[in-house]
Amino acid sequence: MNKKKAGSKSKKGFSFLRNTRIKTRLIAGFLILSLLPLVAAGFFSYKASSQAITSKIDNSNQQLIGQLSINIQNVLSEYEKMSMEFQMSKEIHDLNYLENRDTLDQQVKINAVQSLFRKKASSLKNLWSLGIILYGKKAVSYDTVSGLTSNQEFIDKLYDSNIEGDALPKWSILTLPDKGNAIVLTRKIIPEGSSGSGRPVGVFYTLINEEGFREVIKNIDLGEGSDLFIISKDGLIVTSTSGVSNTQYDNNKLIESMQNLEYSEVKVESIDDSIYTASRLGKLLDWYIVGRVPYSYLNRESTTILTQILFIALCCFILSLIFSIIIAGGVSKPLNNLAKCMREASEGNLTLSITDSHKDEIGQLVDSFNHMVSNIRLLVMTVGESARQVLASSSKLATLSDNSYAFSETISKTIQEIAQGAALQAADVSEGMQCMSKLSEGIQTVGHETANVLSVVKATKQLSESTLSKVSDLEEKALSTYDVNKKIVEDMNNLNAKMKEIKTIINVIKNIAEQTNLLSLNASIEAARAGSAGLGFAVVAEEIRKLSDKTSEAPQMISEIINQILKETEATTEATLNAGEIIGEQLKAAEDTKAAFKTILSSMDDVSQQIDNMELSVRNIIDSEAKTLKIFENVSLVSQQTAGTSQEVAASSEEQMAGSEELNKFAKELNEMSIKLHEAVSRFIV
Repeated sequence: MNKKKAGSKSKKGFSFLRNTRIKTRLIAGFLILSLLPLVAAGFFSYKASSQAITSKIDNSNQQLIGQLSINIQNVLSEYEKMSMEFQMSKEIHDLNYLENRDTLDQQVKINAVQSLFRKKASSLKNLWSLGIILYGKKAVSYDTVSGLTSNQEFIDKLYDSNIEGDALPKWSILTLPDKGNAIVLTRKIIPEGSSGSGRPVGVFYTLINEEGFREVIKNIDLGEGSDLFIISKDGLIVTSTSGVSNTQYDNNKLIESMQNLEYSEVKVESIDDSIYTASRLGKLLDWYIVGRVPYSYLNRESTTILTQILFIALCCFILSLIFSIIIAGGVSKPLNNLAKCMREASEGNLTLSITDSHKDEIGQLVDSFNHMVSNIRLLVMTVGESARQVLASSSKLATLSDNSYAFSETISKTIQEIAQGAALQAADVSEGMQCMSKLSEGIQTVGHETANVLSVVKATKQLSESTLSKVSDLEEKALSTYDVNKKIVEDMNNLNAKMKEIKTIINVIKNIAEQTNLLSLNASIEAARAGSAGLGFAVVAEEIRKLSDKTSEAPQMISEIINQILKETEATTEATLNAGEIIGEQLKAAEDTKAAFKTILSSMDDVSQQIDNMELSVRNIIDSEAKTLKIFENVSLVSQQTAGTSQEVAASSEEQMAGSEELNKFAKELNEMSIKLHEAVSRFIV
């Protein structure tokens, strides 16, 4: 038988797919085919757009930070040039050793410097103060904000932190009380031609409003959530678009990455959740312009694209799911119906039929299933009818084989018995011939004895007639005895009844005596109450009580006697009844004896007649003796032949019985197979 394993050509790696439902596989397949390209395209689009946006923003920020760095350097350079001009100014140098001049001269010199400062300040924006702190920590300045130079602590701090060292410009930021943060440019002023030796003129300073200076970067927008700030090498924020100033920046990674940044170099670095673009503001200045753009802003457009892609993917997923469910339902529903019908058919229900008018492969499969079920139904009906016929025939064959086996066994036994009987008959015939001679002699003797028996029978008949007459007399006597016994039984029963009546009367007397005794007791009680007047009455009551006691004792004695008489009467009645039964049995025996003698007499007549017939038969037997001897010789010969033939037939019967036994065995096996076939076919509903 050819067997094909479903899915045997498929790879083992995909065999798990056959463990899921077709509907699930179709839906999953549609979803994968529809969503996978979309998801892949969306993912790569998102990545490409994200990278493109990041790259463009990086390039833009680099250019912006680079240009902004140049602009800030230009602003700072103007202040540095101004400080250099003051370094070269004659008015500034005239302030050297000012303490050695007279007061008027000091004031003239100071006014000249202040006038110079005022003229220069008029051309600069966001300037709070221009001044110089002379050697004696005396400040000469022009202030646009009052109260700055009056703060001696502030003056001392500026002087002490800048009087030492070279004469190069230095930038810093300070917080002024009640004023806010100020960007400070300081420069040590040294006398001309001194090469830095000797006593310096003082420390020149410029105070720039940090909020005003912030205008340089304030309008620069790097994007939502972004930040632009100027930071020193040690991490101190100089100014920022967020308004934070003179505050330590908390990102150490950024501070470390700026340490090796060269002048005019623009560096872009990703730190944590932001991209930082930094540039150094000068060769000698350790300030940096830094722009921070968070990834959330960089990825916002990409995230929007991703959201749109996910929304489109979700819509496609829903549409794909709906279409896949419809298509999968169109495949799985008829397949499930077909699978259900196939399960019922496998359980034996062959009356199924699926209606499917479609022309696709499933419709063809349904038509093939209907044809298959129809053919199987016809086959099962044919097999069932054949099974019933085979079962009936096998049952009959089994019965016939049982009967044949039984008949064969009986015939075999009979033939064996015939063979044995034939052998015995042959022996008996031989012995019979010997006996026939003796029988002939016996027949002669029987003839003589028959006459004697006839005379004895006649004498016996006469004796039986005499005995029958005596038995009749005995029967009459037994009947008379039976009547007398019956009368005795009736008298004894009457006597018992009378005794019972006497016993009743005695009970009445006993009750009267008890009442009398009770009355005497009451009389004694009354006499005792009467006292001496009732003594005579008490004596009479006592006598009545004694008489009552004796009266009570007498019925008791009579009752005991009567009870004894009743017991003896009952025993006598029982004996009489037994005697009546015995007499009845004697009557029956007499009747049986009379009938027996009548039978004997009748038999005697028959015996006499038979003896006459016997005598005639004896004579006939003697005549037939010679014929019988001849017949015995023929029978002896036939018996010998019959014995031989019987033995041959017995052997054939044993062989036939063995064949019948084997046939019976096959018939039983056929019957069992027919029953199993019938049971198997009965499972199907056709």
